Amino acid sequence: MVLNARALVLFNILVWSLPGTFSLSSGSLSDISCLKSITDSLEDPLKIITPSWTFDNLTEGSICGYVGVTCWNTFGRVRGLELANKGLRGEFPRGLLNCSELLILDLSGNVILGSIPQDINHILPSIEMLNLSNNHLSREIPLSFASCSSLEVLKLDNNRLKGRIPQQLGQLKRLRIFNVANNLLSGPVPDFVSMNTITPESFVNNSELCGVPLDDCKHRWAFFELSFRSGFVVGFVVFAFYTAHYTYYFNLWVISKKRNKIMPTETAVLKECRKNMDKQVDQVNPLPTKGLHQEEIMLVLFLALLKILIIGQKFRSSVP
Repeated sequence: MVLNARALVLFNILVWSLPGTFSLSSGSLSDISCLKSITDSLEDPLKIITPSWTFDNLTEGSICGYVGVTCWNTFGRVRGLELANKGLRGEFPRGLLNCSELLILDLSGNVILGSIPQDINHILPSIEMLNLSNNHLSREIPLSFASCSSLEVLKLDNNRLKGRIPQQLGQLKRLRIFNVANNLLSGPVPDFVSMNTITPESFVNNSELCGVPLDDCKHRWAFFELSFRSGFVVGFVVFAFYTAHYTYYFNLWVISKKRNKIMPTETAVLKECRKNMDKQVDQVNPLPTKGLHQEEIMLVLFLALLKILIIGQKFRSSVP
């Protein structure tokens, strides 16, 4: 019995001393799968993270020593991935959902392409700080961000995002930093709960955005309407000018055609008839003079300018 007990103890020591899956909890295995998905999804041309992310001889907590990886404690789960300015290139790694306790993700200053996943709330359910600034992200900001209730910091500036900012993001009670500057966004800004920390600088270089803390959307629409009407009037004036111009020369061409229908002859009688007919034509259809043509153009331009002044007066009276 004593021999069997000693053998059992030695066996347990041998098993737990072996590296590999026997020394890893299910949580650590999930985090390892998460990190592997990053190396599968993102290229590392500068070889900054791959030399340390070897996944060889893994033990409990060994991944906490990887470049950019922070854990809750020495043998804990992955808490943060701070991979800013590492030269990483590729699409957003969906395998991050295996880092179920991830609170901080910083992928700024890389070459992250494509769009932000529409189910970002499922991939990062507990995220508190997300920084995707200075990348190449495009398309729209996902509505599902509104379901990330723990989100405190969201930085999406310096990308190619377009469309509208989901109004539901304004209901994130813990959100205190929000930055979408230097994108292609349009429409009204959400009514954020923490407006005291979200300043106009968070929206700069998005020319189509409006609303608090930016310009009022009503004024933007009134300006657009005035610009549209002014453009319409200018277009009408140009159209009228060219219409009058071509009408003038068209009349000359018609009169010239009428003259050419009178065939010249060698006899003096026919020549005299032709002269008489020319006089009759000139009396019945006198050619428009240059002065009359200029008066018509000036009248059209005057009416167009008068229209612009009336529209401008209405706009000034409608703006408080």
